Formats: sequence, C-alpha cells, structure tokens
Amino acid sequence: MKSTLKLLAILFISSLAFVGCSSDDDDDHDGDHDHDHEEINTLRYTLTNGNDVVTLTFTDLDGEGGADGTFEVSGALSANTTYTGVLELLHEEEDGEIDNIGAEIAAEEADEHEVFYITNITGLNVTTTDVDEDSNPLGFNTTVTTGAAGTGLLTVTVVLEGKKPNEGTVDDALIGTDEGPGSIDITVTFSVQVQ
Repeated sequence: MKSTLKLLAILFISSLAFVGCSSDDDDDHDGDHDHDHEEINTLRYTLTNGNDVVTLTFTDLDGEGGADGTFEVSGALSANTTYTGVLELLHEEEDGEIDNIGAEIAAEEADEHEVFYITNITGLNVTTTDVDEDSNPLGFNTTVTTGAAGTGLLTVTVVLEGKKPNEGTVDDALIGTDEGPGSIDITVTFSVQVQ
C-alpha cells in the first residue's frame, strides 16, 4: 500500500513538472518576430522621379517549394537621374488580403533589420535615407542616382539580427552579434536597364 502511494505521488509530481515545462515552451515563442509567422512573399521597390516611376516587383505567393516566383521590372531607369526609392515587404494572400510586413518592421523591429542594395551597374548608386532608433541605416527609404546608360543586376537583401553598425556589406552584417549570427529574411536580384 505504501509503495502504491509513493508511486502515485511520484506520478502526480511528474505531471506537474511536465505541465510547467510545456508552458515555458509557449512563452519562448512569444519572443519570436511577428513577421516570422508570415513569410514575405512580395517585395516591391518603387523608384520615383516626378512622372518617371519604375517598379521592381518579386512575387512568390505559394512560397518556397512551390512554383518559381515572378520578377517584373516596369521599365528602364533614365540615365543621369535621381530617384526616391521606397521598399515594401508584403505577405499577400490569394484572397487579396495583404499584410505590410515592412511597415511592421520599420515601426517595431528596425534595430534588428537592415536592407542592402548591391549592384554591378556602373554609375548606379543607392543611398539609404532612413535610420533605426540608434541612427544606424535601415533601408526602406533610399535615394537612387543613375549615371550613363547600361544594364546589370540590382540585388535587394533584408538582413535580420545582423551586426549594426557594419561595413555596409551583407557579409559583415551576417557576422551578427554576441547573441549569434544574422540571417537573411529575403534576397532578390533584378535585371535593370539604364537608358
């Protein structure tokens, strides 16, 4: 009888410990970034100079593992011109519902993100004009200047929890912090023409 009572007591205490651990696991997930639960499936970079508007869009509504995403560049950039650039990161549902993940990042997680623009087009320069709360570059707002006519690639990369400040490169940002390396939320390469 005593051994049965001991066994029941042990089982009861074990079940309490198990319940306590499972609630701790739930608390760990509360610290995750909100946008991690909704994948960025549309990246739109709009460059504007008056009536001259060029939009670079990547869309992959079914996400990784499905059909390949689509790339669309609405036209060529004008040579020797300055554009204002605005980057949008969206999660679009097939029913038309849109979640603006980029706006959430800029408002709540700017210090944990940075957008990088890398190009091999001679004379094309992208300068970040927005900063996070620590005055480090963010990258949702930019100024883009073009030089002579040419064709090449423009890669947009969003780094999460990267090193800040950094040398202005994705590789240096990905070194991360004492808490661990950075990671890439999304990276997209567009073919761009300047004429």
